Amino acid sequence: MTKLKVLLMVVFIVSGCATDICAQTYRDSGIAYFKKGEYDAAIEQFKKQIEVERPDNADNYNWMGCAYLEKKQYEDAVSYLQKAIAMGATNPWTFTDLARCYNGLNQYNDAIKACIMATTVPIKLDFRYDATHFELAYALFKTKQYKNAVKAYKKAIELDPKDPKYYSRWGALLGNSGDYAGAAEQFEKAVSLKPNNIKYLSRLSSAYYRQGKYDEALDAVNKAIGPSTSSAIGYRSLIQRHRGEMDGALKDAKQAYSLDSSDTLAQLALGAAYLDQGRYDEAVQLLSQVKESTTSRVLEATAYAKKGGFKKAIDIYSAILEEKLSPENVPLWSDRTALLESLTPFISSKIETADRLKAQGRYKEALKELGEALKVADDKTSKKICGSIYRVMSLDPRLSVLPEEARKYALRGDVLTEEGKFEEAVKEYLQAVQAAPYIAKLYFNTAMIYGELKEYLQAIRNMKTYLNLAPESPNARASKDQIYKWEFKMEKGG
Repeated sequence: MTKLKVLLMVVFIVSGCATDICAQTYRDSGIAYFKKGEYDAAIEQFKKQIEVERPDNADNYNWMGCAYLEKKQYEDAVSYLQKAIAMGATNPWTFTDLARCYNGLNQYNDAIKACIMATTVPIKLDFRYDATHFELAYALFKTKQYKNAVKAYKKAIELDPKDPKYYSRWGALLGNSGDYAGAAEQFEKAVSLKPNNIKYLSRLSSAYYRQGKYDEALDAVNKAIGPSTSSAIGYRSLIQRHRGEMDGALKDAKQAYSLDSSDTLAQLALGAAYLDQGRYDEAVQLLSQVKESTTSRVLEATAYAKKGGFKKAIDIYSAILEEKLSPENVPLWSDRTALLESLTPFISSKIETADRLKAQGRYKEALKELGEALKVADDKTSKKICGSIYRVMSLDPRLSVLPEEARKYALRGDVLTEEGKFEEAVKEYLQAVQAAPYIAKLYFNTAMIYGELKEYLQAIRNMKTYLNLAPESPNARASKDQIYKWEFKMEKGG
């Protein structure tokens, strides 16, 4: 054999082996990084593996999708997982991971389809489908198919009753929907399996807190504090505040803030403590920094109202979505009650002005004043104001005509309702209500849309306002009956 032939053979063998070895090395390295939680490094290795190995290997794309999933980059994860499926991936985990991605993207119907696909591919010996059933339960719950969601969740637990994360995630889902008692029950199960897990204890404390069970909440948060974290201490401050222990609340709030002045719970706790002390400007400065918090908005509005800034207080309160405020959340509802009490001087002045305008025959202006008062009145005062509005409306039928701005929002809501886009529709109708809070039919339509969304508490509240504003309307009987139906659906849990 000539030297040239030998040399060519060596090059061919070495280059061929090197490609196979590189691909396997990249794969092994990627998996190793993945297992260590170093997902960026894992992605780099998997990309190199795809470059040197056959590009139609479904497993390569599956690993890439999993890495992006763990980084919560759901769109990238979906792209790679779909490529793996298109290349013939038959691992049920691929479809289950795809369902996780869709749930992360709030594409719940797609998640349901992916879960169904997971159960139709050939099963591997080590696959129990517990994760599949949990993702299915989550998607069904978010699409308000509650009975089927519970069935899927129970199946997941039946397949793996020792996994605390299922109880914790289900508890979080229940808590987000306002079922704090159900959430606490699930967090208790998670804690029983992992007694020292800070996340589970913190979530349990939160569920107790929102039920107004402050002693239990304090006990759970004290167990979670262990390391002196600003969030846990800030949360303990809020619990003590609602227990009436103002000195302890202020002390904890200051400690939490000193540990981490950027921590949202620390800012919230200290802002609340300053509000209670009458340090309203300092309270506003802190509370305004906590952006994604209904409690912060309510307390911030209260601080403005306490120092006489009623317009600013009302603007902040009016911007809160109605479904964010529920008597089921005991401390938040207590804070709301305190806010409305602080607005009593504003409401009284509006009612007095409305009475004066009515006596002068300036009915349209009187309605505007009463409408402003209605926006921020508690249930008892609201009923009285509605009675006053009804009496003014009875003086001139033309007063029930929708103002132009309210009409614009209502029509937008009508279009979205016809398209079945109820979540968008209700936002438009709430804008219409803000523009003309004295027009009865706006509350009726808002109530019916909330009913379609299965947000029965808000549906009932709006329908009651409608009946208070229009007690003799032709559909009053049907409206009352609809309230009974919604109440029954709430009792049944959906």
